[in-house]
Formats: sequence, structure tokens, C-alpha cells
Amino acid sequence: MINVTEPQVWTLIGVLGAAFFALIGVLVQVLTRNITAQIDGLGQRIDTRITDLERRVDDKIDGLEKNVDAKIVGLEKSVDAKIDGLRAEMVVRFERVDERFEQVDKRFEQVDKRFEQIDKRFEQVDKRFEQVDKRFEQVDRRFEQVESAVHGINNEVQALTKRVFPENFAA
Repeated sequence: MINVTEPQVWTLIGVLGAAFFALIGVLVQVLTRNITAQIDGLGQRIDTRITDLERRVDDKIDGLEKNVDAKIVGLEKSVDAKIDGLRAEMVVRFERVDERFEQVDKRFEQVDKRFEQIDKRFEQVDKRFEQVDKRFEQVDRRFEQVESAVHGINNEVQALTKRVFPENFAA
């Protein structure tokens, strides 16, 4: 049996220990590189998938954006068409209202002309009434003249009657 006290055993233990530590170092190094390579590969796969996912999302967003833009453009065209139709209808209605206002204006002009004619007739009637008033004044003056003449004749008749028939007035 070998004793552990011999230098060859210790050398062998040292060499085996060093080899063991070297092997562990090499294995750790290989394992680390392998894990790093695997992680890098996984990172690249994840990056590829994320890039692919980003492209898909971007494509879908672009598609949605185009769809929304198309719908907005269609809606704008529809609204513009409706507004244009409403504008045309309003223009037609306003033209009708303008025509009616013109008719009303013509009627008012006719009414104004009739009122002017009525005013002229009233002026003529006023002139005639003034003439009639003047004639009535003349007739009143003549009646007053006739009345004073009749009154004068009456006084003269009474005076003559008193002279001719004094007996009837003796009382």
C-alpha cells in the first residue's frame, strides 16, 4: 500500500487537482459560451419575432389607417354631397321666397297706387265739400237776406195794416 506522505502522491494529487480545476475552468468556459450563444440565438429569434410582429402590427395599423381614411373620405364625400344638395334645395327655396317677395312687392305697389287714387278721390271729395260748404254759406246768406227782407216786409205790412185797419189793433 502507498502512503500519502510520499511526494509523488502529493504531486499526483496536485496534478490531478490542477487538471480537475482546469477541466472545471474549461467546462465553465464552454458552458458559458454555449449559454451565451444560446441566449444570443434566443435574443435573435426574439428580435426576429418582435420585428415580424412589429411589421404585422404596422401592416394592420396601416391597413386600418387606410380603411379609416377611406371611410372618412367617403363620409366627407357623402356629407359634401348632402350639403351641396341641401345648398341647392335652399337656393331653390330662397329663389321661390324671393319670387314671392317680388309678388308681394308688386301687390304692395298696386295697393299703394290704389291708395294714391283713393287719396286723389278724397281730395276731390274734399274740394267738392268745400264747394258745397261755400254754396251753403251763400244759401245761408241769401236766406238771411230773404229773412231780413221778409221781416222788413212783415214790418211794413203790419205798419200798413195798422194804418189801414186801426180798429183791429186797438187794444
